[in-house]
Amino acid sequence: MRYRARVIAALLTVFAAAVAAAGEGEMLASACSACHGPEGRSVTGLPSLAGMNRHVFMDRMQAFRHGDGTIMNRIAPAYDAAQTAALADYFAALDRGDNEQRHAP
Repeated sequence: MRYRARVIAALLTVFAAAVAAAGEGEMLASACSACHGPEGRSVTGLPSLAGMNRHVFMDRMQAFRHGDGTIMNRIAPAYDAAQTAALADYFAALDRGDNEQRHAP
């Protein structure tokens, strides 16, 4: 019985961490919506983030931290690795919507 209780406790801990990470990504993404549109779906000429491949997002943020890009090279360094991963997971989980032509490379 103790084994079962430990397994259940471990699973609940993992689940809680996943929910917290998803919530963090959504919360952090609200700042991105000012330029990249609601839920990362751009309504301007800027790239959409919704549906972006997680690894592509992470690579782009890394490039921005090293000076690539325009304003993003000043914004990206404000996010630590865990926050960047939470954003990448959040945007990767979203449907791209109908603006695939504006999707960031």
